[in-house]
Amino acid sequence: MNLRGALDRFRDIYSGAFSKWAGSQQMREIFAIAEPIAMMDMAIRYWRQPRSTVAVNPWIRGLVPYFASLAYRKLQPDSGWPD
Repeated sequence: MNLRGALDRFRDIYSGAFSKWAGSQQMREIFAIAEPIAMMDMAIRYWRQPRSTVAVNPWIRGLVPYFASLAYRKLQPDSGWPD
C-alpha cells in the first residue's frame, strides 16, 4: 500500500472511531487540517536527527524534503508538484 492509500485508510478509521463526538464528515475535515501539520512535523523530526544517526542511516535526510513536499502538496493541490 502506498502512503496516500495508508493515509486514506487511517483517515477513514479515525473518522469512524471519533464520530460520536462529531459527525464523520466533520472528523474528515479535521483530519484534512491536521494532515499537512503532521507531514511538516515528520520533516522537522527527520531534520533534527543526530548526526550519528544520519551517519548510519543517510536516507533519513531524504525524508526531510519528502515529508515537506507532502505538506506542500496538501496545502497547494493545484501546484503541479508531481505525485
